[in-house]
Amino acid sequence: MRAVMLRRWLSSSSSTRGRALWLEHRAAFKSPLRKATALLEVLKREELARRHKELPDFRAGDAIDMTMLWEVGNPKTTSVKGLVLGRTNRGLDSSVLLYCQLQNTPYIRRVPIYSPLVQAVKVIQRAFLHKGKKRVRRAKLTYLIKKGYNIRAP
Repeated sequence: MRAVMLRRWLSSSSSTRGRALWLEHRAAFKSPLRKATALLEVLKREELARRHKELPDFRAGDAIDMTMLWEVGNPKTTSVKGLVLGRTNRGLDSSVLLYCQLQNTPYIRRVPIYSPLVQAVKVIQRAFLHKGKKRVRRAKLTYLIKKGYNIRAP
């Protein structure tokens, strides 16, 4: 009842002033969790716009080469080549799951795309899993590892 009376009083006053007062009234009763979530969302969007990199289009089944720094302050770079098993798109937390080999020992590595350590990403071969003939029809290829398929890494 009180809210109805408040709305009537606000609508009877000038429209812009009434709307502003009504929004102030509603903001006062917003839960702190919602306020914090909205603020964090704005911060994430700003940070993503600041860190945005032009990346080539790659997906599961492609072979890529990522040039990465060893450490943040160290100018030494390393090259990580691998088969893309999947890609997770979550704003700043986006990452790539790579199947790599080091001295004939296979390992799986998750690399964040927007990390300050990642310098460049280059696609070596599209549809590497089928030797460039046909694309993979899955978003994630982790089943290949679980079932023990003999796949090669670039």
